[in-house]
Amino acid sequence: MARRSNLALTVVLALVVLFSISYLFSSSPSSGYAGYNRDPDYVPSQVQAETLKAEPLMSEPLESEPLKSAPEAVDQPSFAVDMEALPAGILEGESIAPKLENATLKAELGRATWKFLHTMAARFPENPTASDRTALETFIHLFGRLYPCGDCARHFRQLLAEYPPQTSSRNAAAGWMCFAHNLVNERLDKEIFDCNNIGDFYDCGCGEEGKEGAKVEEGQTPEDTQDDSMAITFKDGVILGADSRTTTGPVIANRVTDKLTMIDDNIWCCRSGSAADTQAVADIVKRHLDQHAVHHGERATTGQAASILAEICYANKDMLSAGLLVAGWHPRYGGEVYQVPLGGSLHKEPWAISGSGSTYIRALCYRNWRENMEEKEAIQYVKESVREAIRNDGSSGGVIRLAVLTARGVERWLFTPDDDYSKPTDDKPQKM
Repeated sequence: MARRSNLALTVVLALVVLFSISYLFSSSPSSGYAGYNRDPDYVPSQVQAETLKAEPLMSEPLESEPLKSAPEAVDQPSFAVDMEALPAGILEGESIAPKLENATLKAELGRATWKFLHTMAARFPENPTASDRTALETFIHLFGRLYPCGDCARHFRQLLAEYPPQTSSRNAAAGWMCFAHNLVNERLDKEIFDCNNIGDFYDCGCGEEGKEGAKVEEGQTPEDTQDDSMAITFKDGVILGADSRTTTGPVIANRVTDKLTMIDDNIWCCRSGSAADTQAVADIVKRHLDQHAVHHGERATTGQAASILAEICYANKDMLSAGLLVAGWHPRYGGEVYQVPLGGSLHKEPWAISGSGSTYIRALCYRNWRENMEEKEAIQYVKESVREAIRNDGSSGGVIRLAVLTARGVERWLFTPDDDYSKPTDDKPQKM
């Protein structure tokens, strides 16, 4: 029994050895070398033999090969559209957007779009290349499909079919755009533009070299501007004063503008900045003060009027160019002056000046100012201050207008440049 067990163990060991030897001869070498061949009859050449002798297997640690640097980036060609390869019907399809039902949104979209199109035409090259002309014509036809109002786009495509875009020059493009706009206006029963004066409605702001005044400087408004206003308190009330010149850039638009505006029975304001903005704000405040009187049964105070004005200016500070002085007399508070500069802040002052001419007279006003002046002295103070502003500021001029607010009501005075505004106040200047 023991002999049979030893025989079985011997057979198992023999099989293990046999399989081990077979595995060693059948597997690939774990670390080969140059010229290795499993053929037992293979004889290496002399060069290969010398190489095998010179490079012992794993005698030294292998040095890692340095990483190859990434290939330098090659500028790829920018995206380009082959106009010839565009599908034939891409410029002639139907409207992509559906019908726009909101009439208000449609009107706002139309105004903004026409401004964009007219400005684009005004900026078009005077001598366009063939590529420029193709680009504009393609854009206009694609615009006829992509416009967000589907029915409007359909009408525009009908217009294009009858009157193709003219792109031979800037004048041709701008004239065609105005002609197309008038066709749309005629269909909608709107006012027809004079194409000779289209630039008055849509200023391209080109600022090209050699064109004086083509570029509006930053901070300068293209509207009529008003300058040089002043308001002070005195013993019995307040006085407002201003020149009468209104300018549009370097051009004098009006020589005798009345910049003193009544916003309540005994509350007035001096306007400086954009004439349109300041007049609109004054009208809105006047309406608010009338409603205040109806609701409360009494007239508003000067401070309340100034607060309403400042709130309007602050809420619209990014759209308005308006600086105002508010002055008034109230039985409870007497004479008060408030200043609302650009931006809509509110400041109560014993005296205040505003406008471009104020830069030249601020030191003079500080030097001559005195609390509780008599009326005659206060009128002389305001008149002389505004006169100095007119002398030094090119945007100021014309006549000097004053408004005196007291318990008696409002008195208006006028000083003309005929005698250099020097007529004494006790000679009773012309009453307005």
